[in-house]
Amino acid sequence: MKKTWRYAWVLLLCVTLVLSACGKSSSQTSSNENNKTEKSNAKGGTLNVGLTAPPEGNFQDVFASSTSDSDVVAFFNDGLTESDEHLNIKPKILSWEKSKEDDLKYTFKVKKGIKWQDGNPFTINDWIFTLETIADPDYTGPRYSGAAV
Repeated sequence: MKKTWRYAWVLLLCVTLVLSACGKSSSQTSSNENNKTEKSNAKGGTLNVGLTAPPEGNFQDVFASSTSDSDVVAFFNDGLTESDEHLNIKPKILSWEKSKEDDLKYTFKVKKGIKWQDGNPFTINDWIFTLETIADPDYTGPRYSGAAV
């Protein structure tokens, strides 16, 4: 008797699923309405962004240790380089030249016109400061991996 009831419940569940899948959708929207997107490049205003976890508040790239902090930093911190569709590294803020005498030496230069958010110019010394911070033996942040400068 228990098997009969079990089969009846399974059959009822299957019939219910099939009938609910065959029903009409309650929202009637045309495909044109779904494809419309408004583009605006207006300046100012507020951008609200959702995070999966609360940030710790370390919004400097070399100290941001949580994913939420790194997500926030990514909104206002440009990378020094970028990659193309073939994953070749291209200059963005820094350009470089390989030494003709030594394949292991590079000369880095900051592109002209690069500025911080406050309008001050970004210099090669800013990048050197970051590298020296990460390479400092007292630095225990997430970017340290035994680096030496």
